[in-house]
Order: sequence, then structure tokens, then C-alpha cells
Amino acid sequence: MSLQIAQLEWTLDLGLHGGAETFFADINADGRLEMITYQGPGIFGARAFCEQPKIKPFLPRHTAVSAFDMTGRILWTWGEPQASDRPYLSHGNEACVSVGDVDGDGRPEVVVALGDAVTVLDGVSGRERRSGSLPEDYFYIVHALDAPTGMREAAIVIKNSEAGYHGAPHGQPVMGLNRALELVWGPKTVPGGGHHILTVPMPDGRPGYWIGYCAVRPDGTIAWMADAIVPENLDARLQHVDYTDHWRAAAGRNIFAMAAGTPHGYVVADGGGTIFRVEDEHVQGVAGGRFVAGDDDAGDNRQVAFYNCHGDTAISLYDLRGKRLWRRKVARRHWDMSLMDLSMPDGTIRRFHRSRPKAVIYNRRYVWGYDVLF
Repeated sequence: MSLQIAQLEWTLDLGLHGGAETFFADINADGRLEMITYQGPGIFGARAFCEQPKIKPFLPRHTAVSAFDMTGRILWTWGEPQASDRPYLSHGNEACVSVGDVDGDGRPEVVVALGDAVTVLDGVSGRERRSGSLPEDYFYIVHALDAPTGMREAAIVIKNSEAGYHGAPHGQPVMGLNRALELVWGPKTVPGGGHHILTVPMPDGRPGYWIGYCAVRPDGTIAWMADAIVPENLDARLQHVDYTDHWRAAAGRNIFAMAAGTPHGYVVADGGGTIFRVEDEHVQGVAGGRFVAGDDDAGDNRQVAFYNCHGDTAISLYDLRGKRLWRRKVARRHWDMSLMDLSMPDGTIRRFHRSRPKAVIYNRRYVWGYDVLF
């Protein structure tokens, strides 16, 4: 198999409005993707982190969200952007912003998690539609279902991403909010609840949430859980789901892939039946796609790529029978400055934290993309 080299297509200078996190979604229902940037502390804004000496001096002074078209033209900004001459820390887990039709009016909204509050913005104008307060300051992971919901169902799920208070497990609790931002279920523990939430089909065909190891209905009940998981045996700090992917394969079968942190990754089918499991030091990223060239375009021709982020930092590619096709080492990952020493052994400042692989780009070739923060 010949090695395909990715070619740079274009670059965009977002200037003052560029973000620590970038999201892609159709926010104005025009059939084209727009870019949304997030400037804010992420989970570092919670009191468990914000007063730490290695974090406090580097926190952003403001939270701002901006939207652009794909030419880089700014569409709107909510909040006050950071000064461009002042670097700042952010740890948002690619989850502080979500896009979907929250209130059922047929138009997308942009939902922003602010720790102790959640705000819904109009996708076209960026104007604030509504905002609600939350019972703690660590709710920085949010996901909009983007499907019709009743007033007693969750149109939005929001959760903690890191340390819990008062003995709560890592990454817990999870709460469901209706379209009026009223609490309809929770706070509750969802086994494996970590850093990423997806909208996926439930057994009755309606959309629901993929949280941790579980398919969760909009009413907050668990439809099913991955069968390899024994909830009472979980160490929440180590065994939570860092990243997920989902696709509909041949014969209508739904496939769910989980990068479940230390030390496992799972691929399961509808109902939670395990297709295969991988083991590595810290399985933190996953993506399904047709990464191997071939004429067969059937859904089951996909492969699954897992990213191990500690020690032997590598990407491994598997077919859907669990056979490893290859493994490639990649550049060693660097954590945020707050989580390690502020300087490298040679005295230079750590310049970036490579986040988990987050995008599969389909064109003539299939490329696994990275989000790299400089």
C-alpha cells in the first residue's frame, strides 16, 4: 500500500476571534458548514482547578464564541474575545459547544457550556435566546440532541468532565435539560461518562444519547450498556470514555466505537454486544472510516483507528473482525502547561497540547484529521 501524503489546501487567519477549540456545523440551515470557535477556560474554570498556581495566572479573562463561514468571514461574536497578545490556558474537551435545534423551531442553535450556566444562542445572529443556571461550576460538556423532544425529555445533556465534588466519581454527574433549560432528570451517574457525547438511535428508532458506555433515552433511562462493562467494577478516574464514534453499517447495523481511556477501546453493535476489544496503555482517540483503498463501498468495509496517547504514542488500524492491519508511532503528546511543569527539560515552554483525533475527511482519499492547539 503506497503512502498518501496530505496536501495543505488553504489556511484561514481568524485573528482576534480564533479559539482554543473549533467546531464545524451548519448553524444557519443553508446546507453548508460554518466554523464556531470557543475562547474560554473549559474545565479549568471550575474551582477544583482555577485557583491552582499553575493555572490561575494563565486563565482567559473572558469567554467568547464566534462564527465564521468557510472563507474566514466572521458572521457573529458572542462575548468579549481575548486580547491577541495574551496566551491563555483552556481545556474544553472539544465539548463546551454543541449545535442543534434545541427548541423545535426548525432552526439550529449554538449551545455553550459555562460551568455554572448554559446559554443557547441563535445560530444565524449569535444573539442569546435563553440561559439557565446550573447547581455546580464544573458543567463544561454539553450536547444538543437535535431532535424533537417533549417537555419532560432532555433536549440537552450537560455533565462534569473531570473531578467531582463531595465524593462524586470522576466525570460525574450528568443532567438532562428540556428545551426551556429546565432540569428534567439527574444529576445522576452514567457508567463510563467521560468527555464525549453523541446522538445515536435507540432500540425504538428514536434518537438518544451515547454517554460513556451507555445508550441513554431522552427521558434519562438507560436503553442498554456495552456488555463488556460491569459498572460496580469501574474505576471512574481511569475507566471513562474519552472519545466515541458511531456509524450505520451494512444491513442497517449500528456500530459504536469507544476510546475508553486506560486501558481499553471497544467496538460494539446495537444492544451493546461487543464486536471486538483492544488494549493499550491509554486508548484516547477513535475514528471509523474507510481508510484502506478499495472498490467495495459497503458500510462494513470500514476500519476503526484507535489512538494511544501515552508511552508508545501510536495509531492502530483494525478491521471490523478485530484484526490489526497496522500500527504507526506518532509524535509524542504534550499536556497542557498546567498539568505538567511549565517548561521542557531544556527550559523552553511547552508549546502545544495535541488533542485527540477528531475528524474523518472524505474526498478521493480518506484522511484522519487532528486538532492541534499551538
